Amino acid sequence: MAEGREERQTILCSFADVAGLTDDDAFETGMAFLPWPSRREKALRYHRREDRALCVGAGLLLADMLREAGVVDLAVEVGEKGKPFLLAEPSVHFNLAHAGTVAACAVSDAPVGVDVEAVAPLDKGLVSHCLTDAERAALSEIAEGMTRRTALPCTACRYCTTKCPMELDIPKL
Repeated sequence: MAEGREERQTILCSFADVAGLTDDDAFETGMAFLPWPSRREKALRYHRREDRALCVGAGLLLADMLREAGVVDLAVEVGEKGKPFLLAEPSVHFNLAHAGTVAACAVSDAPVGVDVEAVAPLDKGLVSHCLTDAERAALSEIAEGMTRRTALPCTACRYCTTKCPMELDIPKL
């Protein structure tokens, strides 16, 4: 990378609530639209209906996002360490995650990761344990206008970005 020049990475990221796929008819329809037999087989290995729905939902989200990124050949191979990659487009990277009823997918032109966590009641003891005094003070300043749905990402995003999409001053945290 040349000095003074910034390399840019394009990332497409999407989340979907896949709770509807726990319905038998919706699950079967989702399975039919999955382009990868290996993903269908993986989904069927899960015992819990919710886990099968997450697996199928994450796969459908990935297929949709790859098409959105212009990928035509969706053939996937698994690398030595178990990470799948696109045979025809090795420069396209992707990652899946799921928790609760939400599936997440990130697609990028560079290695990428995505994570999702189920929202649970806020444990103030955990906040005290995980955040520094300065972080807790900064979060307290903006907490009045926040709900759990925004407070949780704000405590986590300090690890992934310096530009907050909610226009909060995350570098202060």
